[in-house]
Amino acid sequence: MKIRSKFTLWMTLTGIFAAFVFFIFVFLEVKEEIGEFVDYELEGVATQIFAETETLSATGNQFDATKIRLPLQHYWIRLVDGQENVIYQTEVASKVDIDLRRGDEGYLQRVKIPLEFLYIPPSERKILKGWGDGMSILRARTFFRNSGDASYTLCIARPMNLINVEITELVRELLLAIIVTLLATSVIAYVVSGRMLRPLGHINRLIREIRETSLNKRIPLRKSRDELYTLSTSLNSMFDRLQFSFEKQKEFITNASHEMKSPLTILMIGHEEMLIGDLPKQVRRELERQLGSMQRMNKLIRDLLSIARLEQRDNLLREPVFLDKIIRSVLGDYNDLIGKQGIRLSVNLSPLSLRGDREKLHRLFINLIDNAIKYNCEHDGFIQINTRKQGQQAVVEIENSGKTIPQVDLSHIFDQFYRVEKSRSQAYGGSGLGLTIVRRIVEMHGGSISVESENGVTIFTIVFPIDTLNRIPLKEVS
Repeated sequence: MKIRSKFTLWMTLTGIFAAFVFFIFVFLEVKEEIGEFVDYELEGVATQIFAETETLSATGNQFDATKIRLPLQHYWIRLVDGQENVIYQTEVASKVDIDLRRGDEGYLQRVKIPLEFLYIPPSERKILKGWGDGMSILRARTFFRNSGDASYTLCIARPMNLINVEITELVRELLLAIIVTLLATSVIAYVVSGRMLRPLGHINRLIREIRETSLNKRIPLRKSRDELYTLSTSLNSMFDRLQFSFEKQKEFITNASHEMKSPLTILMIGHEEMLIGDLPKQVRRELERQLGSMQRMNKLIRDLLSIARLEQRDNLLREPVFLDKIIRSVLGDYNDLIGKQGIRLSVNLSPLSLRGDREKLHRLFINLIDNAIKYNCEHDGFIQINTRKQGQQAVVEIENSGKTIPQVDLSHIFDQFYRVEKSRSQAYGGSGLGLTIVRRIVEMHGGSISVESENGVTIFTIVFPIDTLNRIPLKEVS
C-alpha cells in the first residue's frame, strides 16, 4: 500500500474514532440536558399544585385544578394525601399506573398508553402514527410536601414520545453529517497527502533519471529546511560519492586499455611476422592460437575504449543522417559473408533521417547485423531488416533466424559481459560488450531498444523519437 493511501486510511480511521466519541458525547449531553429541562418543568408544575394544596389546607375546600394556569392534562399527575386518598389525578393517570420512586431526580417509566390519552399537537400526530411499539416513555418525578397537619405525595410524569422522535431525528441527522464529514475528510486527506508527497514523487523521478550515464544530475534543494531537504541533501551526497567512484573506474579502464593496447599491438605484429616464415607445424599451431587470443583481447580493449568514449555525451556529433543509407552501407560490407553462409536477406527500407552521430550509428548497425549473421542458422537462415515511420517515432527492426534466446536471458542481454552462449561467443571472439555498446548509442540518440525471441526468430526493435526528424533538411549533409 502506498504512503498516500496509508495516510488517507489513518486520517479516515482517526476521523471515525473522533466522530464516534463526538457522537456519544453529544448524544449523552443532549439526553442529559433534555432530562434536566423536563425535571425543571415538572418541578414548576409541582410548585403550583402544592401552592393550591396550601389553600386547600387553610379553607378545607376541595382541590380545584382550574385555578392552576397550566395545561395539566398534558401530564400524568396524581396527588394523594397521607391516607393514600387520591385528591386529584389527570385522565391518563386514572387509566394507567406507574411506579412511584423517592428521590430528587427524575426517572423514566416505560408503560403502554394509547395515543388518544396523550396530548399530541395535530401537526405532530402524523409523526407519531406508526412510530414505536405502542409503548410510551414517561419521565416522572415524585414530590412530598407537609402543609400544616396534612402531608401530600405528588407524582408528575411527562410523555417523552415527541421528544424521543426529535432525538431520533437528531441522531439520524447527526449520523448523516458525520458520514458526510468523514467522506470530506477522506477526500481532503487524499488531496493533502498528495500535495505533501508531491515533492517526494519528484525526488523519486529524479532518482530514476539519475543513472550510470547521468550521475552529474542532482536533486534541487527546497527552500524550507524540512525532512525532504535533509533527504535531498543526503541523496546528493551519495550521488557525489557514486560519481567520483564511477569516474575513477572509467579513468582506470581507459588508462589501462591505452596502456595495454600498444604492447598488445606489438605482440600481434611480432606473431604475424613469425607466422610468415617457415615454421614447424606444432610451433605454427601454437603461434596461431596465441595470435587468436591476442586478437580477442584486442577486440575487448577496443570495446572497453568505445564504452569509455560513449560515456562522454559531449562526443556525440549531431548532423543530419539517413538511417536507410547507413544500413545499406553496412550490408554492403557484409554482402560477401551473407552470400557465403547462404543467408536469405530481405530488406524493406523507408527513407528515415535524424540528427545524430553517423559513426556511432554505423557502429550500432554493424554490431546488430554482425550478431544476426554469427548467430543465424547454419542452413536456410534469413535476415530481414525493416524501417518505417510509426506515428511520432522512427522504427528499425532487425529480424534473424537462429536459436531462441531463453526468456530469462532477454532482460540481461544488454548487460556488460553477458553472454547467452558463452562457448559459442568465445568461438566467435565475442567480448559480451557489443549489445551494451548498441544500447548506449541508442540511448545517446534519445531512443530505446528492445528484443523478442521465440520459435527460432529473434527481433531487435530500435525506436527513435520523431522530434529529432522534423528539424532535418531533406538533403543529407556529406
